Amino acid sequence: MDTKRKMNWRILMIGLSVVLIFSGLTTRLWWLQRVEATWIMEKGAEQWERSRVLKPKRGSILDRNGQPLAYEGKAYKVEGVLPPKTEAHKKKVGENYIRDPFDTARKLSPILGIPVEKLNSIFTKQEGLYVELGTQAQKITEEQHDAILALQYPKDANGKVSDTNQLPGIIMTETTRRFYPHNSFAPHVLGYLNYADKAEMGIEKQFDKELRGEPGKLELMKDGAGYPLPEGERVYEPAKDGMDVVLTIDQQIQEYVEQALDNTEKEFKPKKITTVVADPQTGEILAMANRPHFDPNKYSEIENYLNHAISTPFEPGSTFKIIILAAAIEQGLFNPNETYMSGSIKEWQGPPIYDHVKAGWG
Repeated sequence: MDTKRKMNWRILMIGLSVVLIFSGLTTRLWWLQRVEATWIMEKGAEQWERSRVLKPKRGSILDRNGQPLAYEGKAYKVEGVLPPKTEAHKKKVGENYIRDPFDTARKLSPILGIPVEKLNSIFTKQEGLYVELGTQAQKITEEQHDAILALQYPKDANGKVSDTNQLPGIIMTETTRRFYPHNSFAPHVLGYLNYADKAEMGIEKQFDKELRGEPGKLELMKDGAGYPLPEGERVYEPAKDGMDVVLTIDQQIQEYVEQALDNTEKEFKPKKITTVVADPQTGEILAMANRPHFDPNKYSEIENYLNHAISTPFEPGSTFKIIILAAAIEQGLFNPNETYMSGSIKEWQGPPIYDHVKAGWG
């Protein structure tokens, strides 16, 4: 009887345990589905939903004959990986972090154009894991990218590329930048884009809305590993590329003007020079140049912003005489038989205004 009673007691306890377990599971499921449902759906959406902004291609700036004066091309952003301070950081970057800050700075300095001391300071004093190297490393060219890559994986005497990264801790991410193929060519007219892709001055700023286009949008459903799910595309709005802007500038005439100003600046060393070449039949501007000027590709060094050709008033000189003559004829004030002595004029209190030849032209 005692044995049977013990067996019944054990069965009862097991039954009660099963009931309690299932009651707890049921309560937990109800809690998750009712009380924490919103929070769980949000966390789940973060895992399986991916949203991406599709960047449009910025339009080109062309001369009157279709020659590119500004266009968008491939570039790279350079960042540094500091020595990991936690196990989580170590797991994230592995062995790809900077071992010798000064040597790394010394090798990168001539390629990026950043002083060794500044790079070394970034590599030794910055906090965190990834560090940016400044504006000059935001959008490097393909040639600079290849030069850094050659430092990371150099070739031996037989031309074999090293399998080991000789410059660890330097990562390059592909991006885009604005290129001005003729360098210091009508920079005040064209303007430029800075490292943040913000249009500064000139045509770039005046027609920024037309040039930059409109961004698109892509939303996908992905699994836990990050792979797109079949038919997981939810939203796709293609980017609308920017429009090209065609100028009245003629590349050949502009190059001739730039060369003439270089020679003039070298010989006479003036404080500033301004030249405008226009078509007398239509008034179209064929060339416009200033000195001092700048290279819009080197956006971190630009100082000469003012386009004196359009921002600084100047006397038109003899080119305006035909306007005065036409106005006098139209008003009936012109007497072709009248004579006068040129050279100077004094119509008010103060010194007279002289012609270029003070003695006059007769």
